[in-house]
Amino acid sequence: MRVACSPSPPQLLKKLIHPNIVTYIDSIRSNDSLHIVLEYMENGSLRSLCDKFDGFSESLVAIYVTQTLNGLAFLHSQGVLHRDVKGANILTTKDGSVKLADFGVALSLADDATDLQKSAEDTVVGSPYWMAPEIIEMQVRRERQEASEEWRELLLQRDGCFGG
Repeated sequence: MRVACSPSPPQLLKKLIHPNIVTYIDSIRSNDSLHIVLEYMENGSLRSLCDKFDGFSESLVAIYVTQTLNGLAFLHSQGVLHRDVKGANILTTKDGSVKLADFGVALSLADDATDLQKSAEDTVVGSPYWMAPEIIEMQVRRERQEASEEWRELLLQRDGCFGG
């Protein structure tokens, strides 16, 4: 298995249909911009809600974590690594659902990638605070990248989500 150049976010999002992945609607390209139209997530990000309510109860965190991990499991089953899992990239609806968003640095794994495309595997992207130590040190192998996304999820749980 090799790493393919990441498809553009619209191409990637079109394929990712899951209850815990933000739904792609359309994209509009102008001379110098690409506008991506996604479903409306009326409650904003998990990070903004956490700040607004000074954290969440343990039972609510369990619900959010379960939904986020369901979304990550789906991505991994599709050969996609999000690579920037954090509260600001998990959006919420008024009915309590959470969905992964912001696939700007996502990586798609493929069997037919060229050596040039494989170099994307060695690129560190995302938000350093949320990265597993082995990612920062660039000591991670492809098979461990999925686990590093789970590390980010654990940091999300630890980082102020229980209030205080």
